[in-house]
Amino acid sequence: MGRFRAHNAAARGRAAGLCAVVTLSLLGCGGTPPETPPSNVVRGSSPSPVPAAEYSDFAAAHNARIARLGRIASRGVVNFYFTDAEGDERFEQGDLNLRYEAPNRLAFVIKKVGETYVWIGADATRYWLIDLLSDETAAYVGRHDRLTLEKARRLTLPVAPQDLMTLLALRPMPASGGDVRRSQHSADLLLRVPAERPSGVRAEGDPSRYWIYRFSPETDRPRMIALVEGDGSEQRTLLIAQIDKYSQVRQSTVQPMPSRDDPWTASRVDITVPGEHDRMTIELDDMVARSSRPSVFSFESRVGALQPQRVVELDAADRFEADVPAMPPSPKRSDDRPAERTDPW
Repeated sequence: MGRFRAHNAAARGRAAGLCAVVTLSLLGCGGTPPETPPSNVVRGSSPSPVPAAEYSDFAAAHNARIARLGRIASRGVVNFYFTDAEGDERFEQGDLNLRYEAPNRLAFVIKKVGETYVWIGADATRYWLIDLLSDETAAYVGRHDRLTLEKARRLTLPVAPQDLMTLLALRPMPASGGDVRRSQHSADLLLRVPAERPSGVRAEGDPSRYWIYRFSPETDRPRMIALVEGDGSEQRTLLIAQIDKYSQVRQSTVQPMPSRDDPWTASRVDITVPGEHDRMTIELDDMVARSSRPSVFSFESRVGALQPQRVVELDAADRFEADVPAMPPSPKRSDDRPAERTDPW
């Protein structure tokens, strides 16, 4: 078991490099801008917006699709492609369990060989990451509106949990306040929506940020979502999620196949950082509208079940020094493994 844990820890260390790159790009706190210009999927649009009424129509259709989803239970895989410190291209893969309940509850759990590596979660106000691979296992928790670069570096989150939901096309768009521009290269429409920068990294004079959604005119499902910063010639793309596939969510657990009226959601998403060789793909399979136990979306319940050695309150006033003891351990099973370590669904 020690050898297995050591191997997994090394694997997580390599994958964490990619996680950190994506996180820093998402927060807009990376070093130099990408050497290559932003992708044409974002830049290739006409300067004049389409009348605002069209934005509200697309936003309403997108939000209606999300409202029909309600909740999702799915399994799949997550793949990491990145360049290591020696300059070699690497690949890591993990099994993925995903649970979502509208509008803001998420469990994104990475496993391998049946053992939980990392548990990423969110509710209306908080995000958390429970690291079960390090020599000293730990749970980190903080508020969405207080996420900073320093906290992101400590977590090496793939993306902020709220923004992960955006990239998976699971979060509603504002009903108004965006605009629509036509692509110069196709009949697609590009919807631009202001993106709020986390309060901890926002400063006066910072460039504006936007989410860009690419829609084909005949569908209410975006096929690309990007985060961009700046305007005009100063605009640069921080992150792109290409949605390669949508699948239907079965509305009944006894229903073997989706019906024609079941709602659709993204099932294959390719997330890249322009100008880098880093990439993460998420592939989901057999999605069903099934309720999860309330404990799945509870930080306190997850800590009690997974039993990390310490809990770190990231928003503590003394900046990461206020580590608090973990919650009392749950009862052990007869084989001496932590209770609920394998599958709490």
